[in-house]
Amino acid sequence: MDYSFVVARDTQLLDKYYRLREACFREELGIPGFNGGEDDFDRAGTVLLAVERGGRVLAGARIYGNHPGQGRRLPVECSQFRLRNFFPTLDLANEAYCHWGRLVIDPDVRCKVFARSFLRRLLDCTETLGYRYAFIVTDRRRSRYYRQMHRSIGYDYRICNAEIPSSESDFGGLEHLVSYAVLPSGDSAVARDERWRHPGRLQWPGQVGEAGPLRLVESGSHA
Repeated sequence: MDYSFVVARDTQLLDKYYRLREACFREELGIPGFNGGEDDFDRAGTVLLAVERGGRVLAGARIYGNHPGQGRRLPVECSQFRLRNFFPTLDLANEAYCHWGRLVIDPDVRCKVFARSFLRRLLDCTETLGYRYAFIVTDRRRSRYYRQMHRSIGYDYRICNAEIPSSESDFGGLEHLVSYAVLPSGDSAVARDERWRHPGRLQWPGQVGEAGPLRLVESGSHA
């Protein structure tokens, strides 16, 4: 099966992604009333998709971040929880950081090969956008799996073993652990920046290999 990775601007592709995340979150996270439709964070963020030839969306994730001086509140933050206060040693006032949210992989294509391929492109995109840290909120099981996946491709991934308050009422009954990936610092991402300024030019070919089901990915992340 052939597929490509794209930064989505096409409304039809985005709608397919929204429907996929809604269906998976409702079924796999046990949130029957979850609305996966577009929100303000989608409109202001960057949505990375894996798209099969023919237009089927296989996976997606939203990147929404803050650069020094922007003063943006990330989707996981609320009045009781701010990342800068929770991680004072990261000096987030002077670093660019983001949140990976609404991460989903179609159950029909979940395998380690595909998940690792999507993660690599998500890291590439995040690095190109200039972020030093990428935060994700999920449960303990998925956190450990993501750490394993990051380490397998050479990235540092750290889990904070303290629960945080939910920023969305839909996810209030779920376990919330915040983890983060550490991306390379400096100018290593600048050379790729032009690709992401023109998402229509971005076509990363991929192919799903033969592998067992990715049991621990499920619908990905909360928030």
